[in-house]
This record gives sequence, C-alpha cells and structure tokens, in this order.
Amino acid sequence: MKLAIATNDKETIPRQHFGESRYFCIVDILNTQPFTVECRGNPIPEHHVPNKPERILELLQDCDALVGRGFGAGSFAQVARQKKQVLLTSHERIEDVTRDLHNGDLRRFKQFDPALNKFVAMEG
Repeated sequence: MKLAIATNDKETIPRQHFGESRYFCIVDILNTQPFTVECRGNPIPEHHVPNKPERILELLQDCDALVGRGFGAGSFAQVARQKKQVLLTSHERIEDVTRDLHNGDLRRFKQFDPALNKFVAMEG
C-alpha cells in the first residue's frame, strides 16, 4: 500500500490541512520494512485555489491513501470518487505513522467514511 503523507520538513506531519503542506512523502508499507519512495513537492500549498483537490489528486494518483493531521472538508467528494482512503492521525512523526500502519496498530488513526460523511475509528 502506498501512502501520501503530508509534511513540511519531510519528517513531521503538520496540523494544517493536508493540501496546504509543502510536500507529500510517498511511503510503501507493504514491504518487509516501510520505506520512503520519494517526497513530492506540493505545487499549490496555498489555501482556496481553484481546482486544488483535483490537481493534488492527479499528483498523488498512484497512492492508495492520504495521511494527515488535518483535512479540508471540500476535497472528500473527489477523494471518494478516486477510491482513496483518507486517514486522520494523531501521530506527529512520519516514522510513527509508517511503523504503526505496517504493524497493523490502528489505535491512532481514523478513516473517512463517505457514507457517514465523517471520520470513524479504524478496525484491526
């Protein structure tokens, strides 16, 4: 599973909205050890830019899930149409996110449920 994790410094996850981060670290968690594939620059980190969700989703089209500590409500419909998971975490560090998801420890994550239009605790 490929994750796109919001970051400004390539190590920590900011509290701001996912789409306002400077980078998206792409991490593969299905291998024996999670590893960062690359960090992609966010071409439009500004707030309220027309077509911003679509442009970010195009940049992250090869990712299965988006991980952040905050999300803007306006992008959930587009994300749901592309069948990507949206994971809200209380972790501050990327390495903690990758370790816990790789090990199946989901206690510090919530997943956006489009049918309920809210974040719910993850099972597993």
